[in-house]
Amino acid sequence: MQISKEEDAELERQLKILNKFPVKTIHTEWGDIIDCIDIHKQPAFDHPSLKNHKIQVPTHILFSFFIEHEPSNFMFDGIECLEGTVPIRRTTKEDLIRAKSFSKTKNSATNEQKINSAYINGAYINLEDDDKRTKYFGASANITTYNPNVGEDQFSAAQIWIESSFRPTPFNSIQAGWIVAPPLYKDHLTRIFTYWTGTGSPVTGCYNTLCPGFVQVDRGLYPTLPIDHISTYGGIQYYVNIAVNQDKSSGDWWLSIAGTKNIGYWPKALFNSLGEGADSIKWGGSVSLSEEGISPPMGSGHFPDGHPKHSCYFTQIMYVNDHYELVNLGDTAYKEILCPRYGLTITGYVEEQGNTIEVGGPGGNCTR
Repeated sequence: MQISKEEDAELERQLKILNKFPVKTIHTEWGDIIDCIDIHKQPAFDHPSLKNHKIQVPTHILFSFFIEHEPSNFMFDGIECLEGTVPIRRTTKEDLIRAKSFSKTKNSATNEQKINSAYINGAYINLEDDDKRTKYFGASANITTYNPNVGEDQFSAAQIWIESSFRPTPFNSIQAGWIVAPPLYKDHLTRIFTYWTGTGSPVTGCYNTLCPGFVQVDRGLYPTLPIDHISTYGGIQYYVNIAVNQDKSSGDWWLSIAGTKNIGYWPKALFNSLGEGADSIKWGGSVSLSEEGISPPMGSGHFPDGHPKHSCYFTQIMYVNDHYELVNLGDTAYKEILCPRYGLTITGYVEEQGNTIEVGGPGGNCTR
């Protein structure tokens, strides 16, 4: 990709912001370089809205429940950053170039947030009040981990969307889940990912920690971390718990993994409409088309058939209502399937698994 001198200078400026002086550096077995940065000097605080921000501690943790079957382990060497420091994946110029192109592809949605576009397909359930007067303050699910076979210009994800698009305020979004995305990471690993935007534009948001904004607090788990244990079709099923919850006192949106493991948060100051809760929550899968218009596999690569070891399951689906109560999904959500090469089944409430959906498909040409 050709870039101008001005663009190159801007990339160098961004790198100086993102790559702080490390207290310790970890060279991982999967090729990433992780810098342990002073928690008070991390890139998040270079955001103009966070200049005087003080690191928060969550006061209302609502997501704390068991994970059935086998929880996924993260591909971390058993090395944690020292007390007072946090792990930040080192960013290269190539990372920023790829991320810019990837963001244009994955987030080419309208303010009405139809992820359907020339590039995106998906299958998800949507919890949304028609008049957008009902607010939601968190979402969670246990998500089966898979490693779908995607092309070099494709991605495949299983995720949660937290959104607010009530006009006239700009579109706000927080996304979290797992993803296989060679265009973003230059590999085919299944990784934890996050994304945020305060205006519907990559200019005011980014993936993971590729821009100031997300405040990292955990010393071991962080966005972009690969997932080591992957489910196999018909074999052992591994799950990862993903939760995004707005703190009642501060209004910050917290990312939690494995129930109560608080990874970090998006401060309320990053958003306008999401500062007062979300008006839409989605759970499901999203994928991108190749240049030839072909969609990759989603989940296990198989259509849902009711078998617990055959497709990507979302179990223990819960949300936080406008009374800040953690509640089961119930039957209020509706499903949307944007391509016939994927399927989604709302299983309903299952004993010991809570509210459940299964999603996936082989991909292919969505116009046929």
